[in-house]
Amino acid sequence: MKERSRGERGAATCSAILALLVAQLVTGCGDEPPSTSPVDATPAVDDAPSGAEPADGVESEGGLDLAVLPPLPEFAQDPSATAAGHVVSHRGLSALGAADDDAPELTWEQLAAPDYEAPLVASDDERPALDDVLHPAVLAARDTRVTIDGFATLERARSGVAVEIVLTPLPPTCCLGRTPRADERVHVEVPEALALVVDPYQPLRVVGTFAAEERRDALGLYEGVYFLVADRVQGGSGHSTGKRP
Repeated sequence: MKERSRGERGAATCSAILALLVAQLVTGCGDEPPSTSPVDATPAVDDAPSGAEPADGVESEGGLDLAVLPPLPEFAQDPSATAAGHVVSHRGLSALGAADDDAPELTWEQLAAPDYEAPLVASDDERPALDDVLHPAVLAARDTRVTIDGFATLERARSGVAVEIVLTPLPPTCCLGRTPRADERVHVEVPEALALVVDPYQPLRVVGTFAAEERRDALGLYEGVYFLVADRVQGGSGHSTGKRP
């Protein structure tokens, strides 16, 4: 009888293994049909002894008890309430002294307008007039030179220096994951000649001409309500300064 080739022997071996696997599957299935009884959806009983007190910070229903958590910092509850004090107490500004008489300080408490609503939030028919929700000091500061202290976020740069920044009462990471409201930011145009290098964690003192009005960019997108054209900047990483025109 002719001996089978290696390929024929391999094919026969694979066929035998496949037949064995099929036989095991059939035997494992058995003759009994699968159970059709409904699944018991009752949750497992907790092993904790009855009457045990829940752990601190956990309510009896299993939720988190917020009452035992430490309260949020005051500026987190109301950023406008302590923002200016936070900036003024920063050692980077302590050496700058008081604002110039010809450019009085505009504080974040004065800039705060809790009743203001941006166009994206409400229609013009539903919103109060801008002048009705702004602080009198803000209204009086329009088109005048003012001093505003705060922290800068770079918005646009040219040749390695800032030409547009957004000034806020706190560094950007202190905003607790939200975008500052329109009354919590000032859009600042910075002359390139000031050579400002922004450090978001070093406070700035910005002096310039102030405007309070709703503006949109070239694409028609809402920008904000407070704007400043700077002519002098103190502090920051670059410690840039400028002279009044």
